[in-house]
Amino acid sequence: MLELAGKERVLKSGQAALYFPGMRHFWHADRDDWEFYWMTMDGAFAGSMPAAFGLDAAVYDAGSPPVELFGELLGLAGQTTRQSELRACAAAFAILARAAGSHANQEDELVNAAVRRMHAQFNRPALNVKTLAAEFGVRRAAFTDRFNAAMGMTPGAYLERLRLQNALSLLKQRRLAVAEVALRCGFTDANYFSRVIRRTTGRSPLEFRKHYLSGRAGKTNRA
Repeated sequence: MLELAGKERVLKSGQAALYFPGMRHFWHADRDDWEFYWMTMDGAFAGSMPAAFGLDAAVYDAGSPPVELFGELLGLAGQTTRQSELRACAAAFAILARAAGSHANQEDELVNAAVRRMHAQFNRPALNVKTLAAEFGVRRAAFTDRFNAAMGMTPGAYLERLRLQNALSLLKQRRLAVAEVALRCGFTDANYFSRVIRRTTGRSPLEFRKHYLSGRAGKTNRA
């Protein structure tokens, strides 16, 4: 049993749960004879990588856990060379891809092109479903249907999730004002930006930053 987005969920064999930064989570077991594998990601690409696979905070059917990849990642975690860091990133990427494999089917080249455009220009407030559909020369309804079929979510939801994940990463930086974070991620309405952050994390942007920084300070003090 685990908590995800404020709701209790049962995690079954062959399933994976995905959390985004700042989401409260806990778990407890209903029996003793079980085990699970987990990893966390941080850094510049941690916010946008799950969105690239069309993943939202949810429980997914992921099949058998890639035990060999987790073993490789664990072995690399204690190494400090640049080569080991790159190999660890590759292993983490492969694990995420494995979890997303049964969820998304990205064989539609138009959708792939739209995803690339979103990742390159998500910080442009003018970028939206209407402008994307017009750019690729398809009707908005048809574009939405094709995107949803390939990615498992609408293009509007994907774009907002991409902006949100990057915003959560930027909010961890003390030097950036909340209004600047919003603008850098394509949000022009500060009130709407705050509502999105609170809906996702249960905290306002400033509360999320304070919570994150206090947690980092505690880790530093214990080190």
